[in-house]
Amino acid sequence: SSSVPLLTVRVGQSRQAVPLSAVTRLERIAASQIEWSGAQAVVQYGGALMPLMRTDRAISRDDNKTMICLIIDYKDKVIGLVADEIIDVVDTDIRLMSDAGRAGIIGSAIVQGAATDVVDVVWHLTQAFPDLAQRPLRNQAMPRVLLVEDCPFFRDMLAPVLRSAGFSVTVETDTVHARAQMAAHDAVIFDLDMFAGARGSVLDEFCTS
Repeated sequence: SSSVPLLTVRVGQSRQAVPLSAVTRLERIAASQIEWSGAQAVVQYGGALMPLMRTDRAISRDDNKTMICLIIDYKDKVIGLVADEIIDVVDTDIRLMSDAGRAGIIGSAIVQGAATDVVDVVWHLTQAFPDLAQRPLRNQAMPRVLLVEDCPFFRDMLAPVLRSAGFSVTVETDTVHARAQMAAHDAVIFDLDMFAGARGSVLDEFCTS
């Protein structure tokens, strides 16, 4: 487990959490502000059209109340995740359980004593902007990145972002196994917390391998 700052919200009947670092700001948007690009609900925001998305269903033309929007900004791509209620901001240790069968949800965890779905922010970004998932580097081999992370939460959040940016990603949870693979990769990303309590020479040896 690892301590993670989370914004907890209610969406329909579900209690959900979004990494606080992914939320740029909170906005209230009236139903009268919603426009449509085909079947996609959008709203004018920052001089552009921002897609609006719910994690439990599509935005409906029948939605007629003011919406709470979590603004997610990744580089030049912005989406609004719609919630029904803001519950709390909490910095907590979470133990993420695998839940690969649910699109848009990384998994579930117990947060403040309640079952909570953890939102896959990257999935929603790529749904709104498919080019984020189809952005391999052209005319050259994909750079090979070794991601060394023993926390499932951060592995599941960071690996898709790296792949969307055009990297070939190998994930390792053990530093010993990772060291054996370093020579086959162009870059290594690792979590310094994995070396907590280790002597300096151990970290230095890993970094210079």
